[in-house]
Amino acid sequence: NAFVVLSAPDNGGPLIVSSLVKVTADGKILSSIVMPNVQATGVAVDTSGNVYITGWGATLPGNTNFSKCDLSAAGGNYYTSSAFVAKFDSSATNTLYSVCLGYGTVRAQGIAVDRAGNAYVVGFETGSFPVTPGAFRSTLTATGPSGFVSKLDSSGQLVYSTLFGGSGEDRVSAIAVDDLG
Repeated sequence: NAFVVLSAPDNGGPLIVSSLVKVTADGKILSSIVMPNVQATGVAVDTSGNVYITGWGATLPGNTNFSKCDLSAAGGNYYTSSAFVAKFDSSATNTLYSVCLGYGTVRAQGIAVDRAGNAYVVGFETGSFPVTPGAFRSTLTATGPSGFVSKLDSSGQLVYSTLFGGSGEDRVSAIAVDDLG
């Protein structure tokens, strides 16, 4: 099976609607879920077949506990929105977790998953972003966006998070993990 994320303008307006689609080897659609006000930018699958997506939006995808992310700080505005990571079961219809990474203009761009089901997310931010103790860089030093790398454990808890970049504009767009994670 293949899992595809696609995004399109919502009726020609500024908001985006994304979908997560599960497709069989012969091209038949098995399932599809629609996620309004979300720009999905990355998808990964773990060894159990669970599906992870990342991106940004004014809402979190799936059946989620909204207390995990204060979207009011973003004003519900697509252009000042939170990065997210959502984990779905292998049917791609049931949400296992959905978490927010910062608010303001925080955009997740890529995702990878290791053998243990840990998710690694990259992107860039110009807003408020959570960093963990011992982070490589803990404050925004650029005149524009700073890149970030975050790791979530298999239940969606933040393991580490750091900013990347120098004094200029920095955006991290992709990540891959090896067998050691």
